[in-house]
Amino acid sequence: MTDYIVTRALKISGGISHVILRAEDGGTETMRYAAIRAGLSWPRADMMAYHCVVGEIRAAHEHRGRLKLLTEREYPNVSIEIVFDRLTDDLTMTLCSDVYTLTDEKLYTDYIDAYQAYMIEKKVSARLDQAPFADNFQLGIYMINDWLRMGRLELPEKSIVREQLKRISKYELEPKQHPERKYHAINGLRYVLAAFQKFVPPSKRRVSRKRRRGAQVV
Repeated sequence: MTDYIVTRALKISGGISHVILRAEDGGTETMRYAAIRAGLSWPRADMMAYHCVVGEIRAAHEHRGRLKLLTEREYPNVSIEIVFDRLTDDLTMTLCSDVYTLTDEKLYTDYIDAYQAYMIEKKVSARLDQAPFADNFQLGIYMINDWLRMGRLELPEKSIVREQLKRISKYELEPKQHPERKYHAINGLRYVLAAFQKFVPPSKRRVSRKRRRGAQVV
């Protein structure tokens, strides 16, 4: 997928603002997000690591905005320190502070402890949270397809996760096939999408319709 290049990122009222570089003409564009979150799939002996960063575009009024895949990376045959470095680069660039992954499984305790120490050493303002519904791969696929069907999820055609969604078969979705051990990009996306599903970003502060005494109407 095309690189998402942020030239300036700011925290604003009700979210985060990015000034991004447009690949097609080299110009800039301002994007405003209600929230930006990341999904991280830890490496296994039989599966590479992967992370993605997703933003919810700010929408008018109280409606939910579209989710947009901003960045993604997979890590074939690299050290865990490289995973930490590149994940941190993307978190810093996008002002993302919430990373959803597997934190409750003992299998990944060493990775979690190592990244916690890394964040302290590098002074990274981020935290690892347990992804909602992480043990239900089929529910994750349903949510991804549902958001795509509603036109509320933007995934570039050439993205890693889009390719995996095209490739996975119904047979592979059966629990006994353990798809969560094969599809690292789908894991990362379903982790972060579940967080957006469960934890709705704060709505923009409503303006009171009751006029203050002495206020003028222009």
